[in-house]
Amino acid sequence: MLRVSSAAQLFAVLSKVNLRGLTVEQAQQVIRDRLNRFIKNPNVAVSLIIQRPVTVTVTGQVARPGFYPLPTPQISAALFAASGTTSTADLRGVLVRRTLANGAIAEQKIDLLTPLQTGIAPPDLRLEDGDAIIVPYQQVTADRKSDRDVAARYSLAAAQGPVQVTIAGEVSKPGFYTLPAGSGRISGALVAAGGATLKADLREVRVRRTLVDGSTVEEPIDLYTPLVNATELFDFPLQNGDAIVVPELEAGKEQDYNRALVAKSTLIKPQIYVRVLSYASGGLTSFYVQNGSRFLDALNGVPLNAADLRKIALFRFDREQGIAISQKLDAKAALEGDVSQNPLLEDNDVIVIGRNLVERISYVINTATRPFRDILGFVLFFEQLREGAQNLFGPNSSGGSGR
Repeated sequence: MLRVSSAAQLFAVLSKVNLRGLTVEQAQQVIRDRLNRFIKNPNVAVSLIIQRPVTVTVTGQVARPGFYPLPTPQISAALFAASGTTSTADLRGVLVRRTLANGAIAEQKIDLLTPLQTGIAPPDLRLEDGDAIIVPYQQVTADRKSDRDVAARYSLAAAQGPVQVTIAGEVSKPGFYTLPAGSGRISGALVAAGGATLKADLREVRVRRTLVDGSTVEEPIDLYTPLVNATELFDFPLQNGDAIVVPELEAGKEQDYNRALVAKSTLIKPQIYVRVLSYASGGLTSFYVQNGSRFLDALNGVPLNAADLRKIALFRFDREQGIAISQKLDAKAALEGDVSQNPLLEDNDVIVIGRNLVERISYVINTATRPFRDILGFVLFFEQLREGAQNLFGPNSSGGSGR
């Protein structure tokens, strides 16, 4: 039995016990050691009634980086508060950074992916006030598909919402796009932009991404090889702010690139617009054809005089030079199987039939006008012929075949 003075001393000692940062078991032992000065073998039981929240910083590859108070000081609670990890999070290398009492910085790397893959218990790390949880970026490559699949399905993966991206280069409609939830992939971006053009090099697609720390990474994406080898497409997951750049196929690299195969894929603009100018058809006609169509495909249904088969030219706008370039074609040779005379068509190609017309168009383009500044000028030049064809269909040419 304790005297009043001893009891008061006991309470005074216990009121000064610092239990900060201790587990329940550690706190019990500290109190037991203090009580041993007054009671032999004291029986001490400590229970946690209310847990004090801790405030931590969560940054890196999470949906919403920021500062968060946590009701439970666990990494899972921190990631949940930040709305989950992104598809490019490196779950094997999550860092917990802590400032110690002496000012030193301590870091501990946590592997969250291996427990998901093997079923072992996840690391049990208790967070403290001021801790920073950093989820690093991991380059997304095809050989890490199994890791991505697990990371995309686990309970703390960020929900797939709408994604805002920029698409530039060899696509039908470059611009800014909001991809609906569930379609934030590279294939969805190309479809939104109307598909890649036939000038695109799908082996060299780039996705540029700005990370939370302001640095920029660039992911190379090869969309061509899966088409050739009939393997699964690596459909790169996109994030808000990504920029997709589809480059033009460089001169000299066409030999190992099957444009005809690419033209039949779902990644390419499905249809292209072609114009045909001839006396036999009464002027300029225009229509859509399937992407991947060749010169002869465009001539189907177009009235032709037999003598004009060898007197045809294909006009195309060269964006780099800002001029119209032409290629003389022999339809008869193409019909006989000469592939060089049956080229793949591109969007806004113009086919001019008849020697007289070919010469007149070539003369006007080469001498009467300055080089076109853009594709719009090229298109408008030929569209004007629809209304002012009499300038080319003069009295000396009317009713003739243009030979």
